[in-house]
Amino acid sequence: MKQVKLFLLLFGLLVVYNPAKAEFGFDNPSMAFGVSLGGAIGDNSSADKLVLLYRGHFQYKLISPVVLGQLSGGYTKLNASDVYTAELFIIENRLLIIPFSLENLNPYIYSGIGATKTNNLGPSNFLPMVPIGVGFQTKLGSQLLLEASGGYNLSLSDDLDELIRSDSDVNSLTPLKSRKSRKK
Repeated sequence: MKQVKLFLLLFGLLVVYNPAKAEFGFDNPSMAFGVSLGGAIGDNSSADKLVLLYRGHFQYKLISPVVLGQLSGGYTKLNASDVYTAELFIIENRLLIIPFSLENLNPYIYSGIGATKTNNLGPSNFLPMVPIGVGFQTKLGSQLLLEASGGYNLSLSDDLDELIRSDSDVNSLTPLKSRKSRKK
């Protein structure tokens, strides 16, 4: 009797798995590596300028085919003329959620956890952040994907720019204020 129940359970899982796999026409690789070049802009001053963001990532499957992970590292130098500069090293782990997939297109939303380390005035603490955004991946060949995404890295500390702030000067998305004051 137990063998029959086990067989029926496995058969049921197979029946459910095959249509789900067929629905997702884009077959993600089990592991992949990628590099990207993009833009970044601070959210601290009206003088913030668009700067280059360099990123490399390792992508892996978590729950095939709807959840992928991306462990990444990056570098950028945020700049607001005559206000601040922040040279950042970024590490993050993103979860990509793929609500549906087409033959050559994977749209996704992502969120994750990460940290930045500033290199402005010598040693500094790691500052936590939450990356959120949307994007898509498309096949260019059997072993080549093109990915485009846009998002926001929400720093969980306003110490990133090292500016002294008044109580009314807060982040545009959250009410975070600077805990430390390093510059005048």
